[in-house]
Amino acid sequence: MGIGIYTILPFCALPSVTTVCASMLEQEDRRFPPEPPSEKYQVQNLRIERSYISGNIIQTLLSCFTYLKQFYYEHGGVTVGMADFLPQYIGQGIAHLHDFLEELTILGTNCEEIYGDEPPRQLGSLAEFKKLRYIGIEAGILLGSDPEILQLTDILPVSLETLVIRDCWDDIYPQLRIS
Repeated sequence: MGIGIYTILPFCALPSVTTVCASMLEQEDRRFPPEPPSEKYQVQNLRIERSYISGNIIQTLLSCFTYLKQFYYEHGGVTVGMADFLPQYIGQGIAHLHDFLEELTILGTNCEEIYGDEPPRQLGSLAEFKKLRYIGIEAGILLGSDPEILQLTDILPVSLETLVIRDCWDDIYPQLRIS
């Protein structure tokens, strides 16, 4: 099975640790505090691969990282655990990083197993992120299920240099045309 959140947090608290990479990170149980711990972490690069963390727990976990420059999250789906993939909570969890975050990658819509009552929604607007240069993301996470509702020009930051959108539909093409 995976490594628990409580296992990596002591390492994140070390002032010398600037990069954390965890594969198959799981929530041991629902005891993870509903409010962020008082401890804040100096980590600048957080990479969580093939993991499962429920929405409110990923939001709480991300609020502990105040200086993240790079964030990578790949949801592991049912092969790792039973937590829903709810991108809207990741969006809420990184909102405080609008002055720091430079690279963002989020993958996971291929994990269609939904166990909870709450439907997954889009990540939310990234327009306020002043330093965000790179976004690697799946279309459903960025735009939701209907790309005609949200416009890329309204939700992407002006600092963006590279945008990699995976699993696009044909109806995204009008948004990519420059007038």
